Amino acid sequence: DKEYNTSLHVFALSNHLNGREITYFIKLKMYDGYRAINIQHQNSWMNNWTNRYFFHGILFGIILVAAFYNFILFLQLKEFAYLYYSLYVICFAFFGSMIWYYQFSYLWWAHITYENILDMYNIPYTLITLFFLLYAKSFFYIKNANSRLDQYFLILIALRVACFFIGKFLFEEFRSPWVDSLIISPVFYIALVSYRKRFQPAKNFLIAFSFIYLGMFIHSIENELVFDNKLFDCKTMFMLCGCGGMFLFSLSLGDRMRLLGEEKDRVKSDLINQLKKNEGYKDQINHSLEQKVSERTKELEERNEQLDTFVYRASHDIKGPLKSMLGLAQLGLLETQEEISKGYFEHILKSSKRLDDTLADLLNVVKMNHSDIEKNTINFEFLLSEILSSFEHNPNFK
Repeated sequence: DKEYNTSLHVFALSNHLNGREITYFIKLKMYDGYRAINIQHQNSWMNNWTNRYFFHGILFGIILVAAFYNFILFLQLKEFAYLYYSLYVICFAFFGSMIWYYQFSYLWWAHITYENILDMYNIPYTLITLFFLLYAKSFFYIKNANSRLDQYFLILIALRVACFFIGKFLFEEFRSPWVDSLIISPVFYIALVSYRKRFQPAKNFLIAFSFIYLGMFIHSIENELVFDNKLFDCKTMFMLCGCGGMFLFSLSLGDRMRLLGEEKDRVKSDLINQLKKNEGYKDQINHSLEQKVSERTKELEERNEQLDTFVYRASHDIKGPLKSMLGLAQLGLLETQEEISKGYFEHILKSSKRLDDTLADLLNVVKMNHSDIEKNTINFEFLLSEILSSFEHNPNFK
């Protein structure tokens, strides 16, 4: 005998007959499809939703902590995989809160239209897919802008954006979660190929991907699934699968960073070994050069010694005939009376003396090369006094 005109899916039935059994006859008018009717006592309803909110609060708290933690890692390490993972987690948390609570007026959207609901589903779902593709692109070391795999990821991203606008303005079927399932499915193949190529972080990535796909499957057929436990309905199972996938994605990121650290250590070790090898080559080269310098020095010393011996012997050999020439020139000056002949003998004598002085200098050079240098203190006052005293007998000395 009473109508309830409401946009809410939960409302209280009046009960004025306490202590007696009441039978309700309900006729339901629905304009957006059939929905099951569930009548509960207020206490059981409150207990159920209190437990559910407590469970959801823990779940969303873990999700947001994971997003914040990975964002801090991005700021420290400058790895964009952590940034995309954080944005992916935040969008997933927003989508999870929306599919749970959009129908209740005590949040923020009462009196929404069917078109609003589709947009609220499609926008965060699109963002989830986009950030997941960007995360996967960074995860698999795609750094070369001209690589085929990098272009493949960009094509998938552009395809998802195109599906969003097609679903909004042309064909509503493109808003289905199956569109995202098809678009991200090639990433599973990429991860599988990477794992076969011994990229170990891809193992957790593959398992996480399976969880995500399971969650998508549950969400896409939630109308066909029935759970007896109200705490674990289709939406909760979707969130559990999504959180399990995010946890494993986080583990794969940790494996990736560990692998990067090992590669960095290996490169550092190789560099140190190469430097040691270079140092060894350097020592070998220096030793070889020292040997060559020593050999050349020894060779030069031998040649210099030979040259000194040659000069010494040649000087003595030349000095004998030269002394004879000097003696003969002097005799010629004494015995000849002709002025012309005397002039010749004087020139011969002068030339012979110059040659004799040159030979003496050569012998001095040879002696100096074979003698040790001695450093002595010179007493200039004593030298000056001797020089002065040698001139005392001269007139006008003072």
